[in-house]
Amino acid sequence: MRKLRRWKPGTQNGVPINVTYDVPVSFSL
Repeated sequence: MRKLRRWKPGTQNGVPINVTYDVPVSFSL
């Protein structure tokens, strides 16, 4: 998966940064 819709600092589409942040970062790194 290519970064789930570039995560934005804080929240994305009402999704907690914890979830939106952990997933994309894990794949990126």
